[in-house]
Amino acid sequence: MISEDEPSVRKFRIWMSDISKDLSGKNLILVFDNMDRLPQKKVQELWSSIHVFFCENSYVNIKVIVPFDREHIKLAFKSEDSDKKQYGDDFINKTFNVVYRVSPPILSDWKNYFTTQWKVAFGEDDSLSNNNNILQIFDLLSEEITPRKIIAFINEFVSIKLTTKDSVPINYIALFILGKNSIVKNPIDEIIKPSFLKGLSFLYETDEEMPKFIAALFYQVEPEKAIQIVFTDRIKRALNNNDVDVLKKISSIPEFYYVLENAITDVTNYENAILALNDLKDEQIGYKYQTDIIWNCLYKKIEPRKKSQISEFQIILLSKISNQEEYLKIILNELVADSDFSAINYFDSINSIDNKFKDSIKVFSELNTKQTSIRDFIPFIDKAKSGYAKYKIKTNQKELNDYLIALEIPKLKEIEYIPYLINEYTFASFTKRLEELIQANAPNNDKEVMGILYTRYKEVSKEKPLKEILDDSYIYTLFNNSTAEEEFYYDLIAMRIAKLEAFHPSYASSFDDILQSKNEDLVENISNRLEYYLNYGNILLGLKTFGTHPLFKEVAKSLTIQSVGTSRAVIEKLVSNFREICEFGEIEPKILLKRLNAWQSFFIKGITRDNIKKTASPFFFEHSINEDFSICTHCIETVIENFNALTEDDWKEAFKDLSSYEIEVSLIINYKYSTNSFEAIKDVLKEIAVANLPIPDKAVIGKLINKLEEQGRSLKGAFNTVRDSVCMANCMTVPLFNFFGDWLFKYADLENNQSSLRTIFTSDVIRDNECFQILLNNQEKMPAIISSANEEAQDFKEIIKDKLSSDTSGNVVAFAKSIGVQIDITESSDT
Repeated sequence: MISEDEPSVRKFRIWMSDISKDLSGKNLILVFDNMDRLPQKKVQELWSSIHVFFCENSYVNIKVIVPFDREHIKLAFKSEDSDKKQYGDDFINKTFNVVYRVSPPILSDWKNYFTTQWKVAFGEDDSLSNNNNILQIFDLLSEEITPRKIIAFINEFVSIKLTTKDSVPINYIALFILGKNSIVKNPIDEIIKPSFLKGLSFLYETDEEMPKFIAALFYQVEPEKAIQIVFTDRIKRALNNNDVDVLKKISSIPEFYYVLENAITDVTNYENAILALNDLKDEQIGYKYQTDIIWNCLYKKIEPRKKSQISEFQIILLSKISNQEEYLKIILNELVADSDFSAINYFDSINSIDNKFKDSIKVFSELNTKQTSIRDFIPFIDKAKSGYAKYKIKTNQKELNDYLIALEIPKLKEIEYIPYLINEYTFASFTKRLEELIQANAPNNDKEVMGILYTRYKEVSKEKPLKEILDDSYIYTLFNNSTAEEEFYYDLIAMRIAKLEAFHPSYASSFDDILQSKNEDLVENISNRLEYYLNYGNILLGLKTFGTHPLFKEVAKSLTIQSVGTSRAVIEKLVSNFREICEFGEIEPKILLKRLNAWQSFFIKGITRDNIKKTASPFFFEHSINEDFSICTHCIETVIENFNALTEDDWKEAFKDLSSYEIEVSLIINYKYSTNSFEAIKDVLKEIAVANLPIPDKAVIGKLINKLEEQGRSLKGAFNTVRDSVCMANCMTVPLFNFFGDWLFKYADLENNQSSLRTIFTSDVIRDNECFQILLNNQEKMPAIISSANEEAQDFKEIIKDKLSSDTSGNVVAFAKSIGVQIDITESSDT
């Protein structure tokens, strides 16, 4: 009987009661099976119907059996009690009067059952005897082993085997079937590093073939193409999206480099690709040559980007590729090609490159000049400061001056960049404006305003001293209103000092105390400023008249020891006043020479053969001779050149005055006397011998004679001339012998002139004790002279004999004997 009506609950119960009565002793059993195959919603509906129709009423001859899986029923009602799962248990307990539990089947010999079913599927010839790993895989990876699961496994195995034929080894098919639930949830991770292997990890976690075959099975592609097909797109997407985690996972497969090589050609977002690859270690990509190929491939794909701010990917790529020099030029060109160029961004970008590569890439040597607007330039120079020039950022000079001119005085106080620009830009317009502002504001006696103006004025003025210096009255007023804590206070002192004696007497007394100070900080502050108001040359020259003020003297010494910026001086004046500067300023000559040596090029131009005598004093040469300064060498060479050009007459005039410039300097510098000078000195000696010239200082002439002898000059002729002149004029005197005596003995051939004894060794000479001592000192030469005089010698001997009557000392007796004087023994004994 079939009824298509859908009765109400009451009608259904009446109908079931009628059936139960009609059975008259027979039993009807209703079985609701396969409930675990129903969706959760259908399970709930069916269970509700069973509960309503059969639980609340009982039927004598009708029994209901419902086989069920308790866990499946719990899951069906999970939404009712998602946390505890107790609602399903309540439904079961309230629905059935009796619940029987059927124990799970125990397969004591499931492997034989598996083998039998395997033979059914694959035939008697396909034995598992050589494929025990299939049984091992099934055993270790199956959550439970039941006949149904065995059948399901073998059926799926058959279907896969038919589609793959022999392209995939059967153990990988088994692994795929039992791991597919995990693989479906997370394909990439499970293909690369499967988590479902459990006890089989020791066999397969290092199996390089497994990813290829699992990927082939999951994506249903040929195994040899599986990795490329599966991972190429994933790698490409990971590179485009900078997905480092995915890249790191895929990099563990052996074929990673080859897949990456294919994927890299289709990358569209090369910036992200570079960032992503940078997070991988080089060894994760491949060997070094393979890594180089990948990076150089990316380098070829980059597109121009005209931005003045470098990107991180550019720094990375520059560090990875082989052709760094070429790419650096590309980057630098792109940075300056930005239509919205920002000098600050450019500054940061160049620093990023320099900080990253240090000495390996000389970025600053590759920079080209970039012109930018004044509005862009000012923030840049504020940030770059003294190092700005190496970035080669420029601006228009007129715009720079106009910008500064337009600033209000308070704004002028804030700028700090002029000292960095002074060597590349001229500030003529701005300087003129500052001078106008100083003139206009000076009468106001506003020290704050004047301090700002002079600070900027000193920065922009290349010329020292400054053109615009305050009048004495303004200096006086501002000074009295200032304190030592204010910078401009020291400028006012420097301005006053710059006036030296010319400062108005009415205001001078206010500075008396400060000028007497030797305070080190004060000296340093004034030293840093004074040359803006008085040049260095005039500072030193001022020592002659203003050096009585200790502060001025200390400042002059300080500036000589250590220069402050550019100094100016007339070199000829400093050299000509060298002695006075050293003495009045109490400055060591060597220190001053060292300071002046900074002007060596000016020495070459300013001090010549024509003015050396008027410029460089003997004092200067005295302190220059032992110093290794270029100026000293130049002056010495120049004065030698001057001396060499002197005529014989010039030298005669010089020798006539032994304090002459030529004599003093020639002795100081150890001048190698010229022929003219040598001939002149011989003539002078002759003139002295015949009394045409007064007898000079023997010590000075002695130095000259020694110098000539050291220089290899023969003096024999000179003193033979002196001998002959004296003999001929018969003009020997005691003073003359005292002057010439020793040199005549040493250089002249006295024994070769018969009249030498008579004309040179006169009775006055012999009787003079000093002259006689010269004879005693040279007595070994006297016998020859006596012998050459023949009969004239007798008079000489008589004089000696007469001398013995008053002087019988041993040396006189010995001398007398040496020249053949007969001595009375009785007289000698009495003595």
